[in-house]
Amino acid sequence: MPNDKLDAYDIRILALLQRNGRLKKVSLASQVGLSLSSCWERLHNLEEAGFIREYRAEIDLARLVKTELIIATMTLERHTKQDFARFEEAIEAIAEVIACYAVGGGIDYVLHIIARDIDHYQQLIERMLEMEIGIAVYFTYVVTKTVKRFEGMPIAELLERPARASSAASRPADSLISGEPARRRTEASRLEATSRRPRSGP
Repeated sequence: MPNDKLDAYDIRILALLQRNGRLKKVSLASQVGLSLSSCWERLHNLEEAGFIREYRAEIDLARLVKTELIIATMTLERHTKQDFARFEEAIEAIAEVIACYAVGGGIDYVLHIIARDIDHYQQLIERMLEMEIGIAVYFTYVVTKTVKRFEGMPIAELLERPARASSAASRPADSLISGEPARRRTEASRLEATSRRPRSGP
């Protein structure tokens, strides 16, 4: 089931389920606008095709323990394939590192780390340095406020973007520029064409 076979109903099902994986089938069908049997069949097909990897529960960690969310950037001493592999293998085994991204630019990795407090985080960093996994420089950024929580990918918006880009690419460049600057450029082209036109007669 390739993604180009998905229609608006399938996209709606995926968007709703990633926000609430325990959404009852009756409610899901109602919100999507399908009959219960049709919605169930589509959901089953999406699962079988691998569009839905798994269902998870989001735990309210604040009710269990007070924590600090910390973003750390790290740069390695050397940049060989073996150095990257060694670092990434070590990070996989550290439970407090809840996300790690390899990035381009002036740093090598961005880590999201959850800790009980700053002391806990510092102990973790010291342990990582003692592991000798090639860390040359690291910077720490303590999250003071969550402005926007992750609640799922913007599936519909991401799938619409190529169509918009394709539509824009099919139009002439001048039509993509609106307003007075475009009109001035058009008028300037006309004047230039007129000035190049040869005069007739003496």
